[in-house]
Amino acid sequence: EASQSMAIDNVGIGFLLVTAAGLATAIGAAAVYFPCCVQMVNKRFLAGALSVSAGVMMLVSFVEIFWKSNDAFVEAGYKDNAAYGLAFALFFAGIVVIQIVDFLVHQISDYEHDLEDTLDVVLEKNDKPKSQSQPGESVAETKGLPRESSIDMATIPKQNSIAIGESKGDVESAPKSPLDPHQQRLSKMGLMTALAIGIHNFPEGLATFLGALDDPSVGGALAVAIGIHNIPEGLCVAIPIYYSTGNRHIAFGWALLSGISEPIGAAIGYAIVVAAGGSISPLAYGILFGMVGGMMVSICIKELLPTAFRYDPRDKVITYAFMAGVAVM
Repeated sequence: EASQSMAIDNVGIGFLLVTAAGLATAIGAAAVYFPCCVQMVNKRFLAGALSVSAGVMMLVSFVEIFWKSNDAFVEAGYKDNAAYGLAFALFFAGIVVIQIVDFLVHQISDYEHDLEDTLDVVLEKNDKPKSQSQPGESVAETKGLPRESSIDMATIPKQNSIAIGESKGDVESAPKSPLDPHQQRLSKMGLMTALAIGIHNFPEGLATFLGALDDPSVGGALAVAIGIHNIPEGLCVAIPIYYSTGNRHIAFGWALLSGISEPIGAAIGYAIVVAAGGSISPLAYGILFGMVGGMMVSICIKELLPTAFRYDPRDKVITYAFMAGVAVM
């Protein structure tokens, strides 16, 4: 009963941590207000940040969350071998859940490709010497890819947007012309990416909240790791919408909305866990912690590390950053 009481006492901390992690999307989205900040981001920085996040999440999942599931099953009355088997099975059930979520999300939008397109635009511009950068040059041209495979900012009317790195102008007050097909594609890409990320953030919010209920330090570590990789997600939602509409506030608002789904996920988790009377049974803890551990590891292996290697293929920073994330814990 003492542990259950402690868990209930940590509800406020849990929601605070989840909300902070979700609002990290606002940091990335703020690029539409402060274009100069985006120029400080390069490929190695992004790869390192994602790797640190992966290191924290992997260690917490294997060392903390999995064994909390095992111990909860033991507390629920299962023998050691049975408890370990249940925790192990539910760990893989969590991996399956993430695969199902990914499948459903890809029915809405190929958001991973859209994220890569947007990041490529920003990172290629930042990594390229100014003397070689030509106005309107697309990422497709720098890579020798077909032009239609990338975002070409040159086709967007100047009165509707400004390029990242230009001085801030009063673009919102400029007359708006009807969206051309390219602008419509950018707008749809941003909105669909926001929706896809929002759906994908539900299990992350659940994981952080459950971790904080049992141990605020675990929840805090997950919140930091999730917040780190939410920053580029906010950037990738806001920039296409901003380039298509020229409106900073709308772009920022959609990016912020994609992060709010994490507290919603926490609320759903709380409603499930605290079903009828406000107590959290060891069996419920075991089931949920087992699945959450699998979800977190799946996100690291399927999303964070592949994206990091995309921007650091020679592994100049990934391994060191990953181990730094492990060492932080």
